[in-house]
This record gives sequence, C-alpha cells and structure tokens, in this order.
Amino acid sequence: MAIAEDNLTSTAPPAPLAAPIRRLLDTVRQRIRRYLWAEGLAAIVAFLLAAFWLTLVFDWFFEPPVLVRVALLVIVGGGAGWVGFHLLFDRLRVALTDRSLALLLERKFPLLGDSLLTAVEFAAPDSAATPSERQMVSAAAAEALTRVDDLDLDQLFNPAPLVRNVLAAVALGISALGFALFDAEAVETWARRVLTFSNDPWPRKTRLVIEGFEGGSIKVARGSDVELTVKADTAMRVPQSVRVQYRSAEGLRGRATMVQRGKAVPGRDPYQSFTHSFQGILAPLTFDVIGGDDRHRGLRIEVVDSPTVTGLTLHCEYPAYMRREPRDIAVTGAMQIPRGTKVRVQFTTNKPMTELTIADGSSAPDPAGDQQASKATAIRPAAGESPREFTYDLGMLTADRTLLISLLDTDNIRNREPNRLTIGAVADEVPQLEVRLRGIGSAITPQAQLPIIGAMKDDYGIARTWFEFAVEGQEPVVQDLARAPRATTELPVDEAFDVRLRGLNPGQKATLTLKAQDTFELPELTGAGGKSSAPAGPQTGASSPFQLDIVTGEELRSLLEARELNLRRRFEQLLGEVAESRDSLARLRPRPTPAPGEAGAVAPPAEADDAAEAPDDAPASPEVLAERALVRDRLRVEQILQNSRKNADETLGVAVAFDDIHDELVNNRVDTEELKSRLKQGIADPLRQLATAGFSQLEQRLTELQQGLPDAQARETTLAASEAQLDAMLSEMQLVLSKMLELETFNEVVDLLRSIIDSQEGLNEKTKDSRKAKLRELLE
Repeated sequence: MAIAEDNLTSTAPPAPLAAPIRRLLDTVRQRIRRYLWAEGLAAIVAFLLAAFWLTLVFDWFFEPPVLVRVALLVIVGGGAGWVGFHLLFDRLRVALTDRSLALLLERKFPLLGDSLLTAVEFAAPDSAATPSERQMVSAAAAEALTRVDDLDLDQLFNPAPLVRNVLAAVALGISALGFALFDAEAVETWARRVLTFSNDPWPRKTRLVIEGFEGGSIKVARGSDVELTVKADTAMRVPQSVRVQYRSAEGLRGRATMVQRGKAVPGRDPYQSFTHSFQGILAPLTFDVIGGDDRHRGLRIEVVDSPTVTGLTLHCEYPAYMRREPRDIAVTGAMQIPRGTKVRVQFTTNKPMTELTIADGSSAPDPAGDQQASKATAIRPAAGESPREFTYDLGMLTADRTLLISLLDTDNIRNREPNRLTIGAVADEVPQLEVRLRGIGSAITPQAQLPIIGAMKDDYGIARTWFEFAVEGQEPVVQDLARAPRATTELPVDEAFDVRLRGLNPGQKATLTLKAQDTFELPELTGAGGKSSAPAGPQTGASSPFQLDIVTGEELRSLLEARELNLRRRFEQLLGEVAESRDSLARLRPRPTPAPGEAGAVAPPAEADDAAEAPDDAPASPEVLAERALVRDRLRVEQILQNSRKNADETLGVAVAFDDIHDELVNNRVDTEELKSRLKQGIADPLRQLATAGFSQLEQRLTELQQGLPDAQARETTLAASEAQLDAMLSEMQLVLSKMLELETFNEVVDLLRSIIDSQEGLNEKTKDSRKAKLRELLE
C-alpha cells in the first residue's frame, strides 16, 4: 500500500516533446515570422512609392520653397518609420512560445482536443508530473502525434493583408518604374528638388512672361485699377488659355480666365498676349498665373495707403478742483472732455509727412456769446523731429471744438478727405440727490423726527451737505450734515431731521429739502462785451422737496388707523384668495363613485366633464378620459401656483405697509409699547415670514404635486403635503387677522378714554364757574 502511495505522489522530470510536435511548432513559428516580414516590408515599400508619387505631383504643381520640401521629407520619413514600427518591429518583438503556438493550433484545429496543448505544457522545463499524470501526458502526446500530420497550416494565416500590401507595392513600383523609363529627366528633377533640396525649376514646354512684374511685385494706389498683361512665347507651346488665381489680404479668393488679345502667328509674332483687369484694388493682392505647364506663383500687387492719422492722443491738464493728475487719452471717436481742461493734441500718421494742416473751429458760439472763427494752422516737421508725429495746442477748452486735419506725405499725396476730430466740452453737473423719507408720511406731529435715506452723487466731489427746513411764512432753517471727504463723488445718505426744537403747531405746513454743494471752481472767462463764460463758484443740487402737514398726535393716529383699516380689508381679500386655492386643491381628490344602478349614482366630476365633451355616438374611452383629467388637473395646479406667487407679493406688500405704519408712529413719537408690539411682532413680522418662507414652501409643494400627478401614490403624497402647507398658512393668516381686529377693540378703549377726558374737562369747567359765582356773591 505504501508503494502505491509513493507512485501517486512522487514526481518525474518533464519528458521532451516528440520530434514531430517540435518540428510542427518550429514550422509554425518560422512561417509566422516570414509572414510578418513579408507584410511589413510590402507595406513600407508601398508607403514609400505612394510618397514618391504624392511629392512628385505636389512639387511639380506648386514648386514649394525648401522649407516646405524639408517638411515633406520629414513627414514621409516619420510615416515610413511609423509603418515599420507598427507592422514589423512591434510584431516581431513578440515572443512566440511553444505554449502560445500550441494554443493557436488548438483554437484553429479543434480536432486536436487539447492533446497538443497538454503535451507542450508538461514538456516545459518548470513542469513536473506524477507517474500517473505522466501516463496521461504520454497518451495525450501519442494522440497529438497521430493528428499533427493532418493539419493544414495555411489555415492559420489570413492572406488578404499580405496580398493587399504586395499588390499595392507591385502596382506602385511598376508605375514608378514605367514613369522613370518614360521621363527620366522628371525623376532626376524630383530627386534633386525633394531629396537634395535643389532649387532647379521643373522643365516646361510653355513660357509665360508677366509684364511689369520683373521683381515679382508692383505698387499701385489704393482703389485704382490694374491691367495685367501676360505674354506666351510663340517659339514654344502656346496655351489654349491662361488662368489667374488671386487672394487678397482680407482672405477673399477668386479665379478668372484671361482674355486673349488677337491671334499671334509663330515666326511673325514673338508673343501671344493675354490680359485681365483688377478693378478697384483696396488691399494687397497675391495672385498666380497658370498657362499650359508654366506657372508664376506668388506675384503681388502692393497697395500704397493714402496718408492718414493712425493715432490721436489728447494730453489733458484738468482744473485744480477735479484733483486729477494730467493724463493722455487715446481718441476713439467724438471725445468728451471737462470744460476748463487744457488740451494738447498729439498726432501720429501712417507714413512720413511733409506738412499737416489743421482747420480749427468751434461748432457753437463760445460761452461769452462770440462766434469763434475757424482758423487754419500749418505744421511742418522740424529738423531732427519725427515726420510722423505732430503736436497741436488747443489751450483751455471752453466750448466744443472740431479739427479738420489735412495731410501731405513724402510721396506728395494728400488724403482724400480730412480727418475729423470732435472734442465736446462737458459742463460740470450739479450734484444729483436721490433720497426719500423713511417711515414718514406727508402728515407729521410737532415732535417728529424725519429720517431720510438714499444717495447723492457728483462728478468730481461733494463739498457740503445740509437740510433746509422751511415753515410756511418763515425763513428756512439750515442744518449742516457731517462734512464728507473732499474727494467723495458718491455719498450714501442715512440722516434724520428733528423738528421738536422748531416750535411747530398743528395746522402749519412745512417743506424739507436736502441739498449738496460740489467743489466746482473755475476762473471766470470773459468774452466780448464782458460776459462771463462759466460759473466761478460751487454748484448746488437739491432733492425734491418733501411737503409736510403738521397735525396733532390724535389726528395722525386717525390717519394711520384709516390706512390700517384699508390694509386689513386688502388682507381679508388675500385670505379669501388663499382659501379659494385650498378649495381648488381639494377638487383634485377623486370623489367616491356609487355603484351603477344605485340611487344617486353619478360619474366622478372629471369623468362627467369629459363625458359631456364626447359626442353621444362616440363615447370617449377610459384612456382618453384619464388623459383629459390629467391635463385639467395640471392646469388647475398651475393656476394655484400663479395665484400663490401673486398672493406672496401682495402679502409682502401688506407687511411693508404695516412696517411703515409702525415706523411712522415711532418717528412721530406717538407710539406705545403695546401698539408697536401689535404692529411689528403681531402683524408685520409674521406676514413677512409668511410671504418669504410660507409661500416659498407652498410653491415647492405644488411643483412636486404637478410632477407627481400621473402617479397615484406620488399624487396622494404630494397633494396631502400641499394641503397641509395651505392649512398651516391659513391658520397663520387667521392669527394675523385677529391681531388686526384688535384695532377695533383698541379704538373703543381710546374713544372711552377720550369721553372720560372730555367729561373731566367739562366737570372742571363747571367747578371753575361755580367757584367764580360764589366769589362774586361774597364780594357783593
């Protein structure tokens, strides 16, 4: 028994492969490598021959410069290297092991039944097998030996790629060889130009001569016509037609056939002429002339620009009150410069000039009322100065100026139209004030404070700000505000004017105005007749005046109570609209449908409506009725959404209005803690929270409902959430309404207090009268 176990567990060294199997594997390996060499070399040869034809045709047609030919050769070399690497080197470096070859044979020839792969694997040097396994391997090897002679190794190879590459290489090679035998001179020219980068031209059978283009280009004036004349040598082949292909600097391209002039006779006429006219050339033009096998490329018509001003800069020295450093401003059109600025114009031209003439005039009468006469000034470059840069001093700008600039260049060409420069003198604006009263209406009490908010702006700085308070029939009272930094051009306003110290009485009328003064300051410029040209001192701007009526505290409260009553009515209307949205939402729930035949059995509302729309002779199907109901429900939810957005805006408006009432009570100093708490914490704040958060959540719920309508479960969930949100909002709105209704109870208490006060005053008067009567009796 122990001997048997040793036979099972002991291992024997691997046995070598049988000679037929070894020969088979070596044969497959050699054939694969020969196939790869043949396919790769054929592809490289085909690529190089194709490159020969492409470079030959390209060079013959275009005759490119050396750099282009070098680039072509580099591209061809790189392409050949890429083909060789991917089709030859990259494949040949793959190791073809016995196991890989056996696996290939097993896959291609299933009749081997894994016997070849088994024999190869157990013949590997690193394999070991027990005697029992060795017997199995020997059996597999024997089986493989009986079948290897029947294998057709040609089936391992796909001949199509090899045949394709070989045929391509043979076809291209035959064509190249035939061309070399037919036109050896062309091949030699190709070799010199492409391989050795020679500049020898290709031999031609036609010779074209371009008149006037001996240097390859001519110069013409912009906008002129150019007559192009091409002559064909009659001693050589005269082409049937000559073509011109052109391209402008703007990228415009075109081609045309030149017009043949007459019919030249060889031996009598040396040339045959062809012409073409370029009309109105506005930009440089590059063109090629092609006739027969001759061509002239890269001919150019240069356009000479008319003299013009290419750069205009204004050197500005601003008035002192503007606190600006001198600066240079590039002209980009009609320029706006502050009045009182000293301006010097700097010109740059596109070419050297011999003279620059400036017609300087004002487009309007000067500020002093005198018409400014136009004058012309000629400027010539001095020795040592650039003939392309000029300067003209305008002096202090007091009115709009227009300069007409005429140029004369070194070619004695003037610009067709003078260059125009318009400079507008911008007057300093008065300060602009955009302010409003905050928490104050048109009626105030004698002890009120008047908060005012907003902003004031000025071009270059605000020097002073103040309140001006005027009571009807009295001199205005001025109250200065804190002085702003001198360089401030925009100043926020959040100030308050206290009227308690003004001794106001109910029934009076007052006006409050906020004013600001800028830093404007210019020396007076005097024209003919002694008229001043500009203000000499600062300018004052004022806000819109606020008209105020002085009333008693009771009168103000009455006015505010009337406003609150209107707001309550407006809020009750909002509450009703939200309740209608809640009812409309409830209609989305399906009503229970009694069984057919029962008393009172009617169709659900949706189906009833849809059934009413269907003709009697063509009842709608359940699917159609369901689709119609879904469309109607979506429209209903959309309407509720629109109503909620409108209600949110209106609710926020009511909250803001109650905030204003609260602020008016506080600013007029007729408030109480209980009243402020009711208006602010009881009404305004809850309404603001409702408008921002409550309606936002409702909109989210309704959007989810709209998306979940087609699904019954999602519809029920989102509908319940929307109804709960609306119920919570209605409860909150009812609480706010109850706070609003407290005004009636409060007013009753106020009326009672007023009646008690009136009764007390009447009793006091009667007591005084009684005492006076008793005193008279005693005196008598």
